[in-house]
Amino acid sequence: MNKYAAIRAVSTYLPEKVECNDSNDHLSKKLGIQERHIAAENEAASDLAVHAAEKLFSSHAVEKKDIDFLLLCLQHPDYQVPTTACQV
Repeated sequence: MNKYAAIRAVSTYLPEKVECNDSNDHLSKKLGIQERHIAAENEAASDLAVHAAEKLFSSHAVEKKDIDFLLLCLQHPDYQVPTTACQV
């Protein structure tokens, strides 16, 4: 058993809907962002996190039982309490 913390794998998920920015748009001109992935009306941050987790389990040799904690950083959590990480 390891006696240290380690990140063994990372996975991401992007919503299917893509919105392209106008080339004169502030996001394009100043930040270089050409397109954005937009969550569906009924998709919350926890939904996106669960999709990423499912992708992690299917793409890497990671078992749910081997995860000791989940670090989930959000600007807009689903709820104040309980935390979104606990929900995921």
